[in-house]
Amino acid sequence: MLKCLVIINPSSGKIRYKEYLPELTKVLTHKFNEIEFVYTEKKGDGIHYGRTINADTVIVVGGDGTIREVVNGLMQQKYIPKLGIIPAGTVNDLARALNIPLDPFKAIAVLKKDTVKYIDVGKLNETYFISLVAIGGIPQAIHDVQSESKTKWGRAAYFFNGAKYAMKQQPFTYEMKSDNHSMSGESSLVVLSLLNSVAGMGRFFQDARPDDGRFRIMVFPTFKFLKAGYYVARILAGKIQENKEVAIYSTKEVSLILSKPYSLNVDGEKEQGRELHIQVIPKILPVYSSQ
Repeated sequence: MLKCLVIINPSSGKIRYKEYLPELTKVLTHKFNEIEFVYTEKKGDGIHYGRTINADTVIVVGGDGTIREVVNGLMQQKYIPKLGIIPAGTVNDLARALNIPLDPFKAIAVLKKDTVKYIDVGKLNETYFISLVAIGGIPQAIHDVQSESKTKWGRAAYFFNGAKYAMKQQPFTYEMKSDNHSMSGESSLVVLSLLNSVAGMGRFFQDARPDDGRFRIMVFPTFKFLKAGYYVARILAGKIQENKEVAIYSTKEVSLILSKPYSLNVDGEKEQGRELHIQVIPKILPVYSSQ
């Protein structure tokens, strides 16, 4: 008997899940003998459902943060069930990287194909992530640009928001060691990603694939105000890798020590850390994909 658990974050997507829930139910009814729906109400619910699931497939209706919680639970299972994604968050980087449509009805159609891809999962100290670890504010600055500002100012809106974040942020000192590289110094932004898409920008790490067993690291020098806006513009244009002052490389494992505890962006969620050990667990998570 095939069983499916559907985990819904009701706070994602402005409650739009009610519009497409009948279509999701219809599709799953043709694939599974038993379907159960549960809803996250507070932080940690996704981990609980992922850890205690007894099903062949789990479908997550939510964004990268909800998916990350569920995956942190799934990684405690002896048998990891297939994961289906109905993107309902703000950024949806994992869905973008897997070419899963952001339109929920089209994403539901992906489940019909039964195409499963085994992708990498990142481990940050004792927890797991599915997309991103960033130290510094530019990804958040790009993410926070209001739609009204985009319409009125175009790319200039990203420039000014990046500059605004740079005014509030202090650089940090770091020491970094990986399996193939070591460096230290001061920076205003370090980005580590398993995917090509960061904060919805599909050209951040253009050669990254979710199943290549590596993550990409981009280390920026210290910057202030206008320089931050300049980097934002280069990222959006897909030309940041041409900047010689920005160090870029790929690795399977890295240790990063900061001079003091610093704010982190982990899959869109704010955390704090000082000593970070990050590694890739290759091709461990089976995910429904359009690829």
